[in-house]
Amino acid sequence: MSDVRWMFLLLFTVSTAATSPDIEVSYNMRHLQLPKDTKPGTIIYRLRGFDADNDVLTFAVRGTGASELLHVQSVSPTEANVILKSSPTTSLAPSTIVFTEVSNVPSPFLEYEPVITLAEDTTLNEVIGYVIAKEKEISNLPVSFEIQGSEIFAIKYMFGPRGSSKAEISIVGDLDYEKADFVRFKVLALNAWTNSTVDTRNVATVDIVIIVEDVQDVPPIFIDLPPVITIAESSEPGEGLAAVKAVDGDTTNQNNITYSLEPDSPLTSFFTINSTTGRIELLKTLDELRSQYGDCSTLLFLGVKAKESTTLSSSSETTTEIALFLTNPPKQTNPATDMTTTSDASGSPNQCIPVAPSHSASNESGQSAANGINHAPRFTNQIYTGVIEENSFLQTPLQWTGASVPQVIDDDEGNNATFELYLEGGNQTFQVIPSSGTKTVDFRLLVRIPANLDYDNREIKYIDMEIVARETRSAERYSARAKIKISILDSNDNIPQFTKNIFEAQIPEDAQPGTFVAKIQATDSDTGDYGRIRYTTINGPIAQLLDLNPETGEVTLKSSSGLDRENVPEYTLTIEARDDLGRGNRNVTRLVLRLLDVNDNKPAFARPRYDVILNSELSGFDRRIFISAQDPDTVETSSKLTYRILSGPHSDRFNIDQTTGELTLIRPFASDGQSTTTSVVLQVQADDGGQQSTVEVQVHTQDYLNRTIYFVIPRPVDDVKTRKGDIARSLSTLIGSKVLIYSLEPFEGDQKKTLAKAWVSFPQKSTVNIEDMQLAVSNIYGRQYSQEEEIREKMVKKKDYDIIFWLFIALVILVFLILLICCCCWRWCCVYSKGTCCCTEDEENKQRPYSSGRIQPAQRGVIITETGSKEESWRQ
Repeated sequence: MSDVRWMFLLLFTVSTAATSPDIEVSYNMRHLQLPKDTKPGTIIYRLRGFDADNDVLTFAVRGTGASELLHVQSVSPTEANVILKSSPTTSLAPSTIVFTEVSNVPSPFLEYEPVITLAEDTTLNEVIGYVIAKEKEISNLPVSFEIQGSEIFAIKYMFGPRGSSKAEISIVGDLDYEKADFVRFKVLALNAWTNSTVDTRNVATVDIVIIVEDVQDVPPIFIDLPPVITIAESSEPGEGLAAVKAVDGDTTNQNNITYSLEPDSPLTSFFTINSTTGRIELLKTLDELRSQYGDCSTLLFLGVKAKESTTLSSSSETTTEIALFLTNPPKQTNPATDMTTTSDASGSPNQCIPVAPSHSASNESGQSAANGINHAPRFTNQIYTGVIEENSFLQTPLQWTGASVPQVIDDDEGNNATFELYLEGGNQTFQVIPSSGTKTVDFRLLVRIPANLDYDNREIKYIDMEIVARETRSAERYSARAKIKISILDSNDNIPQFTKNIFEAQIPEDAQPGTFVAKIQATDSDTGDYGRIRYTTINGPIAQLLDLNPETGEVTLKSSSGLDRENVPEYTLTIEARDDLGRGNRNVTRLVLRLLDVNDNKPAFARPRYDVILNSELSGFDRRIFISAQDPDTVETSSKLTYRILSGPHSDRFNIDQTTGELTLIRPFASDGQSTTTSVVLQVQADDGGQQSTVEVQVHTQDYLNRTIYFVIPRPVDDVKTRKGDIARSLSTLIGSKVLIYSLEPFEGDQKKTLAKAWVSFPQKSTVNIEDMQLAVSNIYGRQYSQEEEIREKMVKKKDYDIIFWLFIALVILVFLILLICCCCWRWCCVYSKGTCCCTEDEENKQRPYSSGRIQPAQRGVIITETGSKEESWRQ
């Protein structure tokens, strides 16, 4: 029992225009059959509409239980998927949705890989798999493919084997195992094959799972780094100052980490690091360190490298800088000199050097410090500028621009020279390193919140902030400020976006080369070359007939060869766009090209010939006669059909309505004493305003009638039904008249024979070709059949009967011989059964007392007594 549902499909749009939307005929779901085992959540149909005002269309279903059974999901401004929400029940109602009893219906997908394994560093635009789907046998349209559920992968139509469509799946986005170790999506095949007797869906889906394999693509990450490591005055060589820790940035197959110091750093002679534990140790005494870097408080930067331990030829590594604070030595007063801080031209850490007293302005701060006057810290520049690339990783350092060294200086001594550094503004996007210092400090900015560096989502492409140096131990707590302006650099992190999900175009089917078809437009929010788009390829059934301008996206017609709206009214093509002048990220859109009809086809009559019968009085026809034709072209491209009778014998006796095609007799044959015993042949022409065609009309008398004949066919009814047309044509060949079978039933209850009831039209003259009869009989039997074959079968059967007859005769003779042998054996046994032997004739003659001559057998008698003696009697 099928479950049938009745519901209404609605298409509406909110628009101020007067034009209402329409649903395309090929996508209207007017009659839908589903196998009963269709699972809820399955996409069962793709709807498509069009609107002259280009408004966004909304689809919906109404009816009893419609909302519980179906869900409509928009996928584009003009398309929507119909999804089955729940399994069908057994209730019945008038419907156009039929749940058939069939289950486990074959899938139109002929070849595909349900599970594909990819490394996370798979090259973009690489083809990772193929999908092949069977095409509908009654459709000239190819199967179109879509991917639903992932933007990382794209699908591209290709030509497949005959009767099927093929598409390649490629990767267009980045895989990241650390974010997702698998990706699942659906491949939709539109207009694919189905068993139309039980399943009329126009969309089929298949699930594909991408297994992502982790690769060593993430460098080590330092964790829990101390902002500043203070070297205590009591530190000794070999003493551990602190330990750093880093881990492999990859999630699986994590490698061990080894630590080392930057080899180019001058501090490698004073410090060392344990390659396994990351423990930083002092190699030399503090006096040796101060002899190199001065006796003032100094902030030293030690470069530490973390590297993955692996057998691969190349391994990832990360370098960071550790801030080491060298404290002041025990204070030694030297009244003859004052101390001031300078920097060398190379920007290396400052050293404390003696400076002669002076009353110049440049030495005023030193005199103030000596006199105990506290001054605020100062920056080497009031405005610092830098650049950072969007989406930079955590702890990425800012790249400074300009000649100024980012540095803060406090000319005081002791507690007055100790300050902290922090940032104001910038939405906490950066952090300053170090966060505190003494005297002179070179500072850096590291990325703290990478999400704030999205170039495309920011109206202002730069970040303004201030850095503040504020004293922490002085009584006055003086501070200084400097402005920082950071420009965000764009990266190619966006793919081209088309202005429409689907581009639609129309051209006449006889369009000339150079005809404009459509203009494809895409945008890219990246800047510079990253945002410059090139339209690279066009693919599809007639891609070779179209030309795509790579810069403007205009599609023009190169050739109209093979375009025929009556065969294929619509084509779907795919167009690819890439940014970075055609070298970067890609995206694909669809172009639906519809062919507009032109009046290029002749009208086609409903019959190849019309046969009409006059009534018995020859004053008219036995029924109303209409000659009808249809124009394969659309109404918009052809005028209304008109009919007329071409000049010929007796053509003046007939009239045909120009609009309806009704044929009438206006001058009867009997009215003027004329009669006809032969058929009258008329030529009727149909004209669509540009193309004409003619058909033959034969007018017959009552002698040309349909008669009913019953044919007995030695084949089952089901076999005859499947070949009804061929059998009718074969019977027509046998009897020389047109046969129309109208009923089939078993013949007198015999299921192996069929009674075919048929109407037979007997013309006045007909021809039967004897040579065609053998082929006609073969068609009726459903195999090659001939009289010679029948004779051979009879001869074979006769030979079989002869063999059986002679075998029977041989058997009789054999039985007779066996009986004869048995009789002889029985007689011999009777003679010797008493233990005595019968004498031979010669022995008997020897025992005779006398002999008067030969004794005849009839004259001799032999008697055998019980004692075994023998008596003989002779008779004369």
